[in-house]
Amino acid sequence: MDIIPRSRSGVIDIISLCALYLILVFIILLFTDGLIADISPKAAMPMTTVALILVAISAFLVGMLIFFLLRLYRSRKAGGTGVRLRFRLVSYFIVVVLLASVPQAILFWRALSRGVESWFNARMEAAVEGANELAVDYTQLMRSHLRNAALKDMPELAAKYLIKKPGLIRGLLSERYEYLAAVHILENIPIRGEDRLSDFHYEGGSSYRFPPAAYTRAREGELPSVSSGSGYAIRFLTDLELEGRKFRVVLTMEYPGAWLQISADIGTARYEARAISAFLPRYRFILAGLYLLLCLPMLLVTILLALRMSDIVLRPVAALEQATGRVAKGNFAVRLLSRSQDDFAALTTSFNHMVGELERFRSILVQNEKVSVWQDIAQKLAHEIKNPLTPIKLSSERVLRRYHTDPSTVGDILEPAMLAIIQEVEGLTSLLSDFKSFARLPEPQFEWTNLRQVIGEICSMYASSHPHISIDCSQLGSELLLRADRGHLRQLFVNLLGNAIEAMAGQGLIQIRADLVKRSNSSYCRIQVRDSGPGIPADVRDKLFTPYFTTKENGTGLGLSIVEHIVIDHKGEIWFESEPGKGATFFVDLPVGDGPQG
Repeated sequence: MDIIPRSRSGVIDIISLCALYLILVFIILLFTDGLIADISPKAAMPMTTVALILVAISAFLVGMLIFFLLRLYRSRKAGGTGVRLRFRLVSYFIVVVLLASVPQAILFWRALSRGVESWFNARMEAAVEGANELAVDYTQLMRSHLRNAALKDMPELAAKYLIKKPGLIRGLLSERYEYLAAVHILENIPIRGEDRLSDFHYEGGSSYRFPPAAYTRAREGELPSVSSGSGYAIRFLTDLELEGRKFRVVLTMEYPGAWLQISADIGTARYEARAISAFLPRYRFILAGLYLLLCLPMLLVTILLALRMSDIVLRPVAALEQATGRVAKGNFAVRLLSRSQDDFAALTTSFNHMVGELERFRSILVQNEKVSVWQDIAQKLAHEIKNPLTPIKLSSERVLRRYHTDPSTVGDILEPAMLAIIQEVEGLTSLLSDFKSFARLPEPQFEWTNLRQVIGEICSMYASSHPHISIDCSQLGSELLLRADRGHLRQLFVNLLGNAIEAMAGQGLIQIRADLVKRSNSSYCRIQVRDSGPGIPADVRDKLFTPYFTTKENGTGLGLSIVEHIVIDHKGEIWFESEPGKGATFFVDLPVGDGPQG
């Protein structure tokens, strides 16, 4: 029994594909999460690198998509079981994915555009620029106040209070300048011929008090700003001379609150606002690429999933088609193997039951057909044997009657009677010999056989015995090989050529050609034997292959039956075409088999 196994389950494959999709999405999410952080204006990764990464991954996924789609297209062109269904299934899946992703892409793009426009619009940028201008103006104002305090107010107050009451100076200045943080007064005292600074008076926070040496080489004017844990401050140095004494006065004005951080944030915001405004077109491009990057794996896995599901659906169908093809070729022992939980279990069971019933009915039919055929052959053989027995009986009775009535003249009829009896006995012998060939034709022994060589031997034999017959074998390939029984092929063409020669009454043209043809999924060698005889009458064409049917005076009616028997044993077909007055052509299709053809 020929067993075709059931299709294995594809659940594991589908789960594997889903796991592959989740892994791809996870990797891409990790990649895009870091990428979005890296596409800011201050990112270390340049835009060219980002674009190359997106293009490389997208090209890889698109390449895989094109590969699977091309393979699907080629399988469709090649044909086969369920290719159209597979192509439609993949197409439907792709359409569903596109229909699902397009609205998401539109919503994603609109939300992104509106979000970006709301975050980085012209008013926002103007506000950042305005804040920066305010910070600059405020800084300039603080410096202006400090300069006025040092160059205008300080000399006036110093003239009144510096020597006698220096502690009043900060309070009086603070009334005018609320952010004054410290007043540091140093006196230039000559020691050993050199002027050295020493502290004269200091009032303010300890964070802004520096040793006198820090101001020794400083020039009059604005000093470098300082920052400390308490804040950020600007300083101004002015030189005064009173009553012959030289003083250096350092005024420190502190910005309110966390001015340093606020100023830095405003500067950073201004820089980033300008950079983002110029960066927005590329930012949208990057995000569009990221969205495409997320869609491509889904599309790829969808195609793989559709192909796998189509395989799961079509594999049992393909097995059924294979089994049906074997049954069509006569193999009724084929069976499909399935399990009870298989989706096609009922169909498989029905098919196996059907093939079993066909095998049983075929056995009965073949048996009945054999009985019917042999009954018909027996009747015809009895008829053919009875025909020569009648003249044999009449000739014997005539000789016997003359022997009894006139023995002296029996010699006059003895020789003709004996010759008639011998002739009929020879006919019976020939009839029984042909019947033996027809009934006990041995099983063919298949081997690679050169067709032109076999036909050439027969043509040579007939050419020498029938000089007025022309046989054209020029259209036979010299390298054409058939897997056949050489002896059976020889007998087949001996009968066909013999019939053609008899039909042409010993003179005419016989043409033999062979071509390779394709029928269904099998290759055949089509052999044509064409004669220039009178053709086959229409009233006998249906009986031409019937055993013991003949139109010849001395024919047995088994020649074409033997030919048909040989063709059937070789899994081939035979038929003929004929037109009155234009000869007849016999066609023989024989399987080529698995072998090289010339």
